[in-house]
Amino acid sequence: MIPSCRTVAGLEEKGFDAAILGCACDPGLPALREISRKMLVMGAGTASYLTAAMLGNRFGVLTIDRSMVQTCYDLAHRAGCAAKLAAVEPIEIPVLSLSQDYGRTME
Repeated sequence: MIPSCRTVAGLEEKGFDAAILGCACDPGLPALREISRKMLVMGAGTASYLTAAMLGNRFGVLTIDRSMVQTCYDLAHRAGCAAKLAAVEPIEIPVLSLSQDYGRTME
């Protein structure tokens, strides 16, 4: 069992009601939901997309690089809000550099 699956199973055994997958593209979310029998498992990406779709007519997504663009469109489709996703724009800055190079991040 992969570590995140073990973690979710352990939280459920301890009586937790919910868990949030803290990665923007929700990797492994379907698998985590599959192993959870009673506990809600939500992805940060899905929650963000649904909130944006609820609050606005159209929304856009900034992602770290080109390799993640299709993943973002796929996530919008799985979340049921692909029709409201106007664009996905890569910023071409690695995740760890976002906090280390404030000037480049803010460009």
